[in-house]
Amino acid sequence: MLFFYYGAFGIGSDVEQSLNWEGGYNYTINFIFDNPIETIRIFLRTIYYEYEHYYYSAFGVYLSGFTLRVPHILINTMVIILIASVFYGKKDEWQPTILQRSIYLTISAIVFGLCMVSMFLGWTSDTRDIIIGVQGRYFIPILPLLLIIFKCSKIQIPYRVYCNILVTGFLLLQGLIVKHILNYTIGLYT
Repeated sequence: MLFFYYGAFGIGSDVEQSLNWEGGYNYTINFIFDNPIETIRIFLRTIYYEYEHYYYSAFGVYLSGFTLRVPHILINTMVIILIASVFYGKKDEWQPTILQRSIYLTISAIVFGLCMVSMFLGWTSDTRDIIIGVQGRYFIPILPLLLIIFKCSKIQIPYRVYCNILVTGFLLLQGLIVKHILNYTIGLYT
């Protein structure tokens, strides 16, 4: 897709860019090829400074256009329940092989990288030292792949525990999140 839309990203040196949303110019593919080490530094710096934002926003910490924030304890509890739910099943069920786990992890890394590249080229001004515009919600489609990587036949959660504890815990957690939203909303109008 990048090469298809090369004019927007300025692959060639003779391509004239228009001003972006900040009144500057975005990074280009030429920059990546001319400055690979600096590009890697920008990507690593972005991950270093933004990993927590990506993690929490992938699980819905921000609602209502960043004005309503769900407490981290509720998000962390939801992640624990999601990871625990991967272990539900029977001993003879399908388990991913090491090769399949590697493929899932590789696909996830590629999707993550392409999301970052798209924002690097399409949104980030060439004066910035980190990539901006990447949101955790962009990574929601790869969450099932990442969760399947944890599936293991040696650890099995019985049906009774799954239904009684995990499902009930998830429903209670959703109730707490709704309560938090209502408290926030009512607090705004009182």
